[in-house]
Amino acid sequence: MQRQYHRGANTSDSAGKPHLLTKYKTTNNMTASAPVSIDTLKQSASSACAKALSGVLSYDHTQTSTWSSDIINTLLSDLHGHFGSSYKLVVNSIVLQTSEAGPQQGLNVAHGAFWDNTKDGLWTYDYNEVKGVRVVVTVTWTAV
Repeated sequence: MQRQYHRGANTSDSAGKPHLLTKYKTTNNMTASAPVSIDTLKQSASSACAKALSGVLSYDHTQTSTWSSDIINTLLSDLHGHFGSSYKLVVNSIVLQTSEAGPQQGLNVAHGAFWDNTKDGLWTYDYNEVKGVRVVVTVTWTAV
């Protein structure tokens, strides 16, 4: 078992400077052990986000819980078919409001875990297809 640290989605601050995070072993790719292809993960995450945000024209805070729930449930259902019962899955969804007029907002998403690097992993996906809405999805898998 090794302790891993993952720098998640866009880790730059509002000035565009990257946050230098060196605690633990740093890596931006914790998918070497993925039992499915990265293309499958991307397709599943993109489809789940597109389905949940279908018809959405802009950010609406009152809908964010529904969007996140829909994304998570769709993605869990789809990925369970790919991963099978040999893995436990955890899916997180962060929905952010974006603005073209204002300064770029920073986002720092970090994950830490004790796990087996040969069987367990984590993958983050950034979805920006809807004006004013940004979704960051994280999929974590652990072998049973």
